[in-house]
Amino acid sequence: MLAGDAVRAGQPGVRVRKPAATPRPLVGRDRQLDELAIALHAAGHGVSAVIEILGDPGSGKTALLDQLAYRSAGTGASVVTASGDRFAPARPHGLTREILTRSGAETRDPGGVHRAVADWLTRLPAPRLLLFDDAHWSDPDSVDLLGRLLSEPPDGVLTVVAYRPRQCSPRMRDRLSRATRQRRLTLPPLSPADVTRLSGLAEDTALYTLCAGNPRLALVTASGLAGAAAPAWLTAAAQSAIEQTGSELSAVADRHQRCLAAASVLACGQRTRGHWPTAPLAVEEVAALAAGPDAARSIDALVAHDLLRSDGTNGLRFRDTLVAMIAYRRLGPGERWRLHAAAATLLRSRGYPAADYAEHVRLSAARSDNAAVEALRAAGRQSHARNPLRAAELLRSALDLLPPDADQVAETRVELAEAMASGGALHEASDLLDRHPPAGPAELRDRAATTRARCQRLLGHPDEALTVVRSRLTAEPGAAGRLPLLTEAALDAVLCNASGTDELVAEARRAAAERGDDPGLRTVSAIQALAAAAAGHRTAALAALEPVATALDAMPNPAPDLAMIVAGSELLLEHDRRARHHFDQALRTAGTARRGDLLPRLLVGRGAAALRLGSVGHAVADLRDALRAVEGSPPGHLGTLATALLAAALAERDGSSAGNAGADPPPPTAATWYGSLPQRALARLRGSEAALLACCGGASLGLVPRATRPYWSSVLFELAIRRHDDAAARRWVAQALWQARGLGLPGMSAHARLARARWLQHRGRPEAALPAAGTAISTYQSLGWRIAEADAHLFAAIAAGRCRRWRDAQDHLGAARRLAEATGSERLRRSAIEQQRRIGGLAGRSSAHPGSPLTRREREIARLVLTGASNARIAERLCVTVKTVEAHLTHVYRKLGAGSRTQLVTLLLGHPDALEQC
Repeated sequence: MLAGDAVRAGQPGVRVRKPAATPRPLVGRDRQLDELAIALHAAGHGVSAVIEILGDPGSGKTALLDQLAYRSAGTGASVVTASGDRFAPARPHGLTREILTRSGAETRDPGGVHRAVADWLTRLPAPRLLLFDDAHWSDPDSVDLLGRLLSEPPDGVLTVVAYRPRQCSPRMRDRLSRATRQRRLTLPPLSPADVTRLSGLAEDTALYTLCAGNPRLALVTASGLAGAAAPAWLTAAAQSAIEQTGSELSAVADRHQRCLAAASVLACGQRTRGHWPTAPLAVEEVAALAAGPDAARSIDALVAHDLLRSDGTNGLRFRDTLVAMIAYRRLGPGERWRLHAAAATLLRSRGYPAADYAEHVRLSAARSDNAAVEALRAAGRQSHARNPLRAAELLRSALDLLPPDADQVAETRVELAEAMASGGALHEASDLLDRHPPAGPAELRDRAATTRARCQRLLGHPDEALTVVRSRLTAEPGAAGRLPLLTEAALDAVLCNASGTDELVAEARRAAAERGDDPGLRTVSAIQALAAAAAGHRTAALAALEPVATALDAMPNPAPDLAMIVAGSELLLEHDRRARHHFDQALRTAGTARRGDLLPRLLVGRGAAALRLGSVGHAVADLRDALRAVEGSPPGHLGTLATALLAAALAERDGSSAGNAGADPPPPTAATWYGSLPQRALARLRGSEAALLACCGGASLGLVPRATRPYWSSVLFELAIRRHDDAAARRWVAQALWQARGLGLPGMSAHARLARARWLQHRGRPEAALPAAGTAISTYQSLGWRIAEADAHLFAAIAAGRCRRWRDAQDHLGAARRLAEATGSERLRRSAIEQQRRIGGLAGRSSAHPGSPLTRREREIARLVLTGASNARIAERLCVTVKTVEAHLTHVYRKLGAGSRTQLVTLLLGHPDALEQC
């Protein structure tokens, strides 16, 4: 046996050449590899050690040993490998047969076997590496020999034993416990980042959730998620993992296969949209479905094989989802159908709700089976509140079983559209109702119209939504029980700023009051508050909003639709912290209920609030999550808005102007303030005055809510200043001031005042600009709008510098830098540094006092030297280079007659007049 080879597990022995292929790099196992390498280095100096590698199936034990053996090849190590055999674990000396053959040990002499193997190992060149993989599949003879090698190891041998702890025999555990100089390394699950690196795919939360950090399962899951786009190596790795698990299941005795099949079918019944579950299976239900005389013993055997795991009470889980999936796939179609039908009958007879056995019904029902249809519809209704897309899957199955002319088709289709809409499939739900408008009772037609309108509103078309609901209200004006339809109509009208909004709100309120529907009344009040806030009626908005917000905060699980309306009103009212709180509330509830229709919209809302409050990092995270949530959907209102806000947040964070690139945004698809919002955000980001004016509805800003018109007027003022159009700039600043008057919104007033201050400075009156800028700064600070506050400080610093008020300028710049650091805004940091250098340069060219030999910048540096600051610290403080500081100090030494830094400090401390001058 020669050194320097790495041998795959399952091929015992040492080869005379290096492996033809390099093992794939390990991911997430660097610490374990380092420990093994240190132990191998010690073995080269005669120090023996035993290291146990413990891990669940697929955790990477074999890959770790492969990598260790391959790396050891370059060190001149002697590598001896052995592997257990899952198909013949009881074969005498199965684990160690190759070692016995190579060493010439006689198995007929049990006492001499250990001695012969130990002597042979000591003759191999050092360091010596002895690798035992899959040691849990060991026969008693091999376990005894391994136990002797562990308790009486030869000198200079590193013995590594990898095994699955749950499948380790008591005999093996006993021998391992007697090992000399033993260490134990447990392979933990990979981190989300490591799973991403292993799969080579983009970061995917679903991937980590499904694989739970198990490398083998991660490869299989990633291959499935990637589908045809999976690279060849990933497909091959996934197939290899599936084959390994399949061969492990093949080794299970035939008498236990019935229980394995029953467990896999019960697990399949818990699947959600194709994802295998981790919920426990009841022992008695597995045994009842298997219906064999020795079902209990078979279950125990499957637990001993670590294919099933007990939770310590009456529950069983598959070891991992891969085992469940492959066990199920091995069943023939007839056997699957029989077991699903039996499982549905079993669970129904035990009183389970329809949602718990609906999957079994779906996979075993025949067309026109009315009992199956009703069971699936009942399951869909039960699932809607906690998993609407699962509900849609069940309702679609029910629809497939119904004949086209069945009475239940229309209602089932409406229920399906409602579930699809709640799950986020808005286009699909709307298309379904467009293709199949329901006939039947007025209530059913109202439900269909409400759902279709809701889809259009959430897609950014409240005008189309309003057309749908008004058409339905006009068709049957006297129908009763129309609160959902009226509520939808009122909300659509608010978002359109349509005529008759007040009448719709009042009608919805009457309908809710007549029904005694408190949640309905709260929703109507929230819509009324949103209407008042958008129209700039702050007092009326607060009066309607406060009771709703108070009730919302008292609810353990507030309705996410209501919380979203409340948070939107609070954003318009400049209560950004409260809005963020209510977005948080809504996201928690919507996440629990898997409301795909609301989650991305809530993320965009929270991201917008976070950005205005200066939490740039949180804004970027929320907006990226929102874009991931709508990935794959047709381009639309929400995606455009999220893209624009994310570009603004990234430009703020990174200091880049990349977000300003690109063509002008298209004109708004809907002539409503809500529908035009994404285009306004894009036009502002790209600095296109013509596009922004079009998206605002022209000079009157007719497509902008009255509550935000001062802001957009101030933006248009800035763009006019950039193109040196003083006449337009004067008009926009006057319009901003006029629009802000009477709103009662301090933030809008601050925008208008700051625009006026910029206009005054532009006209050469910086002294007059400073008070207005100071007022804006105080307002922004009270609102928590840190980015706006920092920009106002930068403007005030420039204005103070032009007035030669250097200390005030430095104070404003210091505040701007602190805000830049607090918000994580690179743009603000760079702007503050640029202005500090510019103003510092202007200040440095003037003397500190009449008759003083030092300039202002030299005096500033001298003062910092006196505090003990180093040149590097002074440079950082003043945002200049160290060489600039050194040059200024040279001038200070010459002017004050100091020969060194020490003499300068002594001079300043010893001469109060000089200190005062400095």
